[in-house]
Amino acid sequence: MRALLKYKAQNNDQYVVVLFSSEDYKSNHSISDFEGANEIIRFSYSVRENLYAVYKRLANVLHTEQDIIVSNDGWEIRMVAALKLKNPVAYIVHGDFDYYYLITKLNESIIDLFIAYSDKVYEELKEKKLLPENHYKVQKIYYPSAVLDGRSLATNRKSSSFKILFAGTLDRRKGAHLLKGIYDKLVTQIDSFQMCIIGDGDLKDEVASQFSGCANVFLKGWQPNEYVIQEMSSSNVFLFPSFSEGLPNVLIEALFSGAVPVSSKLESGVQDIIEDKVNGVLVETGNVKGYGDAIVNLYNDKSLLDRLRQRGKTGLIEKFEPHQQASLYDKAIKQLALKEVTKDYPKYSIGGWLNKPWLPNYFVKTVRSVIKHQKL
Repeated sequence: MRALLKYKAQNNDQYVVVLFSSEDYKSNHSISDFEGANEIIRFSYSVRENLYAVYKRLANVLHTEQDIIVSNDGWEIRMVAALKLKNPVAYIVHGDFDYYYLITKLNESIIDLFIAYSDKVYEELKEKKLLPENHYKVQKIYYPSAVLDGRSLATNRKSSSFKILFAGTLDRRKGAHLLKGIYDKLVTQIDSFQMCIIGDGDLKDEVASQFSGCANVFLKGWQPNEYVIQEMSSSNVFLFPSFSEGLPNVLIEALFSGAVPVSSKLESGVQDIIEDKVNGVLVETGNVKGYGDAIVNLYNDKSLLDRLRQRGKTGLIEKFEPHQQASLYDKAIKQLALKEVTKDYPKYSIGGWLNKPWLPNYFVKTVRSVIKHQKL
């Protein structure tokens, strides 16, 4: 969404960004991250509130029934269902995950446009998840990648040491629990290498403990995107052992920066970007030996490493150039304003038993405070 706003065409349309933040948890969103928005609204709620009260307050952001709602999650869509709003709705399906498909299944009768940004998600929506009469609502549009914004990046690989980079959330979905196993495979077969690990997450302490005493492993914690890209530019290999994805922008950044991806062979997203042995190496998901063998092979075969690196940028501009792709999103979303919108509102439960439209919000908050019920 940040890139869509930043690279959209200049016109008189009003783009309003609503940043959700729970009173019970800290928000990580920064206002400066949303360059190009005409207005940014921080919307605060409590998990103790009546959901209908939250939705009604959120709906006040809308000015007319012609305002187009662009949803990246389920909140806005559930609001449309609960309040029976007539506004056009575009839903960006961010990944090959059950959560997004459940939102799709429950609400396909009130969503007017589905945007998928990988071949796998597009095919899932068209072939399995949506009723045939709704297939026309689906479009595949790759997202804009800011790293391709007409910039060139100098690489720095003068070090004699072979450098491997992991950058991502330190959790099981991203494969952080596999890093030590992969490292152990490498230390027996590579004379000199460095492993740099950038990120934060649930497994941060576990990863730090596993690599305690490993002098060639550098744990950098969370770092801004600019730092990550510079680290990519000095790395030989970008290690990406993820278990599930939408379309990982970090792989585009690695290719652009000259770090050869050794990645999980995921249908969603990864194979839209990486072609095995052409611009990277694909490994069966979770195969620790496979990741290790692929890296060792690149270490031993410098000509292969160089060929993959040289082909890294091929096709990126055609698929992910930011101004071009932002324009495609903009056009697809604005088309909803020209169509007649009809909705068949779904009938599903909105949260727990305290989420009734006729229950006063102050009463619901009081009850939930007393019984320590923390779920909407």
